[in-house]
Amino acid sequence: MEGQLFSSDFVLRGITETEAWRSLPNSELDAFIMALQTHFLPFSPDSTLNEAQTENELAEPILDLLGWENAWLSQVNLSLSGREDVPDFLLFATSQAKASALNVTDSERVRHGIALLEAKRWRR
Repeated sequence: MEGQLFSSDFVLRGITETEAWRSLPNSELDAFIMALQTHFLPFSPDSTLNEAQTENELAEPILDLLGWENAWLSQVNLSLSGREDVPDFLLFATSQAKASALNVTDSERVRHGIALLEAKRWRR
């Protein structure tokens, strides 16, 4: 799967062999799935959300559902000049790491993060 973060095999089968998956109680997984289903209800398959709206209405609430609440920043400019390298989200391991990142310049914030996230418009 060129350009994909995970292979289909990992997403469909391999993830179930990880310690994180095995330690997840079924009740938590069920609650998460229900929260996702509820969150997606207002959005129709033919929605015309643009990228910014997709980020605001879909990605940000889902980040919070996944446990990243107060541990992400949006639109962090990684370039020293201009806006050539601006991922949609920078994720942090903790809210304290995010607080540390807020005390440095925009281009230095990535050093405090653990992952970058790019979101695209609906149905892209």
